[in-house]
Amino acid sequence: MNYDRTHLKWNGWGWKTASFPRDDDRFWPFLREELDLDALPETPSVALEALDVPPPTLPDAAHNALTGRLDADRVRTNRYERVYHATGRSYHDLLRLRTGRIEAFPDVVVYPETHDEVLAVIDVAEQYNYALVPFGGGSSVVGGVDAVATSDQTGVITLDTTRMHQLVDFNPDDRLATFQSGVYGPMLEAMLQARGFTLGHFPQSFEFSTLGGWIAARSAGQFSDRYGKAEDFLGAARVATPQGTWSTAPIPASAAGPDLDQFIAGSEGGLGVITQATVQVHPEPAREQTIMALFHSFEDGLTAARTLRQADGLPLAMIRLSDADETRFLLRFRGSDTRSTARQLFKRWLAA
Repeated sequence: MNYDRTHLKWNGWGWKTASFPRDDDRFWPFLREELDLDALPETPSVALEALDVPPPTLPDAAHNALTGRLDADRVRTNRYERVYHATGRSYHDLLRLRTGRIEAFPDVVVYPETHDEVLAVIDVAEQYNYALVPFGGGSSVVGGVDAVATSDQTGVITLDTTRMHQLVDFNPDDRLATFQSGVYGPMLEAMLQARGFTLGHFPQSFEFSTLGGWIAARSAGQFSDRYGKAEDFLGAARVATPQGTWSTAPIPASAAGPDLDQFIAGSEGGLGVITQATVQVHPEPAREQTIMALFHSFEDGLTAARTLRQADGLPLAMIRLSDADETRFLLRFRGSDTRSTARQLFKRWLAA
């Protein structure tokens, strides 16, 4: 997959080529019905060229310092890069992007490829008094990648980690794999599965989020019951800080003081830039099975889910419980044939 920023939507989620056609003859009527509207309003996004983007404040000396440590192509001040890296992808963020209500933009976006280059960028940010914002996939929904500086700072440098996506080491005996932090979910899984292993971490943002972002946000995925959350699978980390390199070791367990990895997990970039991480991996399962059940009420489903979760010895990776509205939506759009036998049986059973 080519995750070059020009292939991704600056004002939305995912690939530029992905769309939701307005002539869909099932979804839009459904949405109008749910919202009780005669017609859906036209709300086109503000054009990129129409956004009020102030010129970058980066002085020539700071720009030259960055290009001296990286190459010029990896130090970017163009409009697209600055807008793309201005904020995350929460619903609120997407509304602000589409309506042009973004108030702050990075002055420059840099793409380091090594830990030492990250340290060099931190040095420049310190020297010229710029806020430094680590940015992986940019899927944050809590404001973690917003290009915001304090009142006493000159501006913002956004550090995009996605050029750091290599598998550094793989140890099948200890079931540990070490990656650079900017590796996207699909790339990480492809490298592991080629070796017969999996991390088993599949958050909703999986396709457009990175390992470093998972750790920085204490990410959970749909299979975390079985494979653990980010703070569980993190075995060691390497962090670039203004004071230099902070590294932890991949030891199985220790009773000697606090686990420093737990300070790194959830730090949201506040302690430094995560540049590398060692994670616990698992052999790919020999078999996967999905079982679906229908319940007359959400409460019945909740009771069943609790019973399964508390049972000993069940090899469960996920239990998902949908409420009535989600179930109705899924049944309506699962297939194109609304008269299918299975659909009619479901409806009769639910009505019983």
